Amino acid sequence: MYPPLMKRYIAVVCVAAAGVLAVTGYHLALNLSAIPIGLLFVLVAMTFVTSVFPVRFLRGNGMASVQLPVLVAASVILGPALAAWVGMAVPWTYRELKLQVRWPSILFNRAQFALIAWMAAWIFRGLGGSISHLTLASMSLPLASAAIAAFFANMLLMVWAFHFRLARPVLEVWRVHFKWLTFNFWAMVPISYLMAAVYHQGGVWPEIIFLIPLGLSRWIFSLFVVVRQFYQNTVDILMTALDAKDPYTRGHSIRVGRFAARLAREMNLAEDLVEEVQRAAALHDVGKLGIPDAILNKPGQLNPQEMLVIQRHPLLGGAILSQIEGVGLARDWVLHHHERFDGQGYPHNLAAEQIPLAARITAVVDAYDAMTTDRPYRQALSHEQAVQEIRAVSGTQLDPQVVAIFLSMVEDRDLADEESLGSGFTTHLGRDLVVDVDQDPKAAVGRLRLGTS
Repeated sequence: MYPPLMKRYIAVVCVAAAGVLAVTGYHLALNLSAIPIGLLFVLVAMTFVTSVFPVRFLRGNGMASVQLPVLVAASVILGPALAAWVGMAVPWTYRELKLQVRWPSILFNRAQFALIAWMAAWIFRGLGGSISHLTLASMSLPLASAAIAAFFANMLLMVWAFHFRLARPVLEVWRVHFKWLTFNFWAMVPISYLMAAVYHQGGVWPEIIFLIPLGLSRWIFSLFVVVRQFYQNTVDILMTALDAKDPYTRGHSIRVGRFAARLAREMNLAEDLVEEVQRAAALHDVGKLGIPDAILNKPGQLNPQEMLVIQRHPLLGGAILSQIEGVGLARDWVLHHHERFDGQGYPHNLAAEQIPLAARITAVVDAYDAMTTDRPYRQALSHEQAVQEIRAVSGTQLDPQVVAIFLSMVEDRDLADEESLGSGFTTHLGRDLVVDVDQDPKAAVGRLRLGTS
C-alpha cells in the first residue's frame, strides 16, 4: 500500500502534468504539419533505448536510467509542447512495459518526465535561448540552466517521493538512496548540453554517437550494484565457512543479525546503518573460525587458558574483516561486540559510549539469542528468563538505553519462538531493507525512477 501522503503527492504531480499535457496537446493538434517526423523519430528512439533497461537502486525499489540527457536535448530542440509529450509517452522501462510496476508509480514516472521536459524547454526559451545560436565554441547560459534545472527537478521529485513513502527525513533519504549516484548523475549534464549544441551544427544523425557515453554512464551505475554484490558474496562465503565449522554458529549469527536489524529500526537508525548493523551482527562471531573446535564445543566450563583463547575471537574477527574491501565500520563493530558498558569487557576495556552503538546493539541481541538456544554446556533458557537476565545486567554488561528499547520491542513478542532465517540469509541480509524482513517482498511499493531517471 502507498502511504496517504505519497498518494497525495503522486496525485499533485499527475494533475500538474495532466494540465501541461492538455494545453500542449491542443497546441500540437493545431500544428501537426509542423512536427519534424525524422528528428522526432531519432530522439524518441534514443529516449526509449536509454530508458528501457534501468539499473536498480542499491536500496529500495527505485530505478536509475540514463535517458534524461536525451530528454533535455529533445526539449530544447523540439520545444515545450512536443517535449512534454515525448517525456510522458516514451521513457518506459521493461518492467513498466510488462506491467510489473504498480500503476500509481507508472503514472508518477510518466508525469514527472512530462513536467521535466516541458520545464526545461521553457527555461531555455525564457532565458532567451535559441537552437540556432548554439555553438560548441561558446557557452549558452540558457541551455546550461535548462539542463541543470531538469536534473535538479528529477532528483528533487524522486527524493520527495521516497520521503513520503518511507516517512524519513529528506536529507536522510538523499544520503541513503541517492548519494551513491549523485556524481554520475550530474556528470551527465554536459552530455545533454553537447547533444543540443551538436544538433545545431551537425543535424540529427550525429546525435546517435551520444549513445556511447550514455551507455558508459549506465555501466558505471551498474558497477556500484556489482561491487555491492561482491561484498554480499563475501559475507555469504564467510557465513558458509561458519556453517562448515559449526552449524550452530551459523544459525546463531543469522538470528543475531536479524534481531539487531529490528532493534536498530526500533532505535530509528537510518536504513543504510540498519543494513550495516545487520551485516556486522551476522558476522560478529566470524573470528571463531580461528578457534579450535575442542574449545568451541567443550561440554563443560572452560579453564582460564581456554577462556583466553575464546576471548581472541573478536580480534580475529576484526582482522578477517579488515581484509574485505568496503567493510567500513563493521570491522570495529565486530571487534568490540564483547566490550561491557562498565568497561570490564574485552578486548580493549571500552566503556559506555566509547563502545560503538552497533556493537552495543549486537551485545544485547547476542546475549538474548545465546541464552535462548541450547549450548553444549547448558540447556536454553525461556524467553522470560532471558529477559530477566538482560534486565539484571543492564547498566553493567549492557547499555541500559539499548536494553530498554530491546525490552520494549520484545514485550509482547517471544523472539526465541521465531523461526531462524536459515537458508533465507542472502534474501534478507542487505537486500531491500526498506521493507521489513517480516513483510512479503511483493508488498513493496512500485518502482519509482530517477531519470538519469
